[in-house]
Amino acid sequence: MRWRIIFLKKNITELFLADEKYEFLEELTHKSELDTLIENYLLDDIEGVDEELEWYNVDLLYIEIDFGLTTDEYATYNITAQIEAEKVFYDYWGRDDDTKAVVTSPANYKTYNGEVVISIIRNFEVKNQCVKTRDLKIDILDTSNLETEINTWGEIEDDMIEDDMYD
Repeated sequence: MRWRIIFLKKNITELFLADEKYEFLEELTHKSELDTLIENYLLDDIEGVDEELEWYNVDLLYIEIDFGLTTDEYATYNITAQIEAEKVFYDYWGRDDDTKAVVTSPANYKTYNGEVVISIIRNFEVKNQCVKTRDLKIDILDTSNLETEINTWGEIEDDMIEDDMYD
């Protein structure tokens, strides 16, 4: 008899989680941990010095709950997000002999466009038929559908010269 009560409690928890998954998706759009994870990912693929995100946009598209890993306190989600971003970076060319100042190339640009899958382990509690988040562990799971393109300062300069020739 006790086993049946635990089984029913787990089913009820899964129902609460499934019912509020889109509210949780909305909650995630306001979480700084998600922004920090994405910003760090975009800036960690070392291209040069003085990397800076010019802009980025993240749209959370799909949410799936892995009920096989769900307990009464933890749920695992896989979220598909569309990312569009551009960062600027500079190639390190050395140091000025006199001033010792760092010498870099003109600006290079890297753009990102595509989907990533984000894994979230959510510590939660259910009170009064509401699911409340206690803590989140967020990781990027898959970036295979995220395309990147690098435009170096030399390529940009060449494109401008070609455009001037045909104007």
